[in-house]
Amino acid sequence: MRSFFPPLVATLLLCSGTAFAQISVTGNNNARQCFMEAASDGADSTACDKSLETEMLVGRDRAATYVNRAVVQTNAGNLRAALRDLERAESLRPDLGEIYASRGNVYFYQNSYEEALAEYDRGIEAGMQKLHAAHYDRGLALEQLGRIHEAKEAYRESIVHAPEFELAKARLSRL
Repeated sequence: MRSFFPPLVATLLLCSGTAFAQISVTGNNNARQCFMEAASDGADSTACDKSLETEMLVGRDRAATYVNRAVVQTNAGNLRAALRDLERAESLRPDLGEIYASRGNVYFYQNSYEEALAEYDRGIEAGMQKLHAAHYDRGLALEQLGRIHEAKEAYRESIVHAPEFELAKARLSRL
């Protein structure tokens, strides 16, 4: 029987006050409020919606706001909307690894662990900012698939990228 362990987007928010899937934006506007909502495990996309509708966001900031709204949508359980936003972000800036890590989390919540693994790997390959988070999430997905040896390796890799990352240390010690 599989046990459920939420991916880092939820776990980190509960345990350390930070999330990895959101992307910071410039300025002090609705896009910034959207980032803050995503970073605080929020589920209110109002600032994100306003930003995308009214602000002249271009390039990275527009893509980042779509990623941030996807994180908020995921927090609210609106997984289809989150996937749509991630598609939009990818069409603008396919080099942002957080897109794929966020999509991996959506797949994880849908119990599609193989798909989640593939997306976490894409996020790592794209060079996302917080590599330790993607390796941790890989470990969680691998555990769900019963691939314990690989999960241990993923947690060890997470610790390599963030030696003080207690969640990875705790998961590793339990296996």
